[in-house]
Amino acid sequence: MTTPHTAFNYIRPDEVAECWNGVLAAGNLYETLWACVTHFTAPSPEESEEPCIGSDCVADFWDMFTPEQQETLNQLAADHDRYLDRLMGRD
Repeated sequence: MTTPHTAFNYIRPDEVAECWNGVLAAGNLYETLWACVTHFTAPSPEESEEPCIGSDCVADFWDMFTPEQQETLNQLAADHDRYLDRLMGRD
């Protein structure tokens, strides 16, 4: 099994599905990310004013992804890191 990128200890699957470049081009990854939402246990932002950082994160659902999807997610995370580095002038 592939170890999840460290970003996946903090970001929720729905955030990756909706905000990260490349998800839609990766087969059914978008649908698999959204399928995780049905298993969320923490209150939603609408239900609680307190943030639940690290709850219901992608790493919590890592076993729901195929090995190919895990590899793709890790590549997308690395791409996202490079994007953020460029944005912050750290390239």
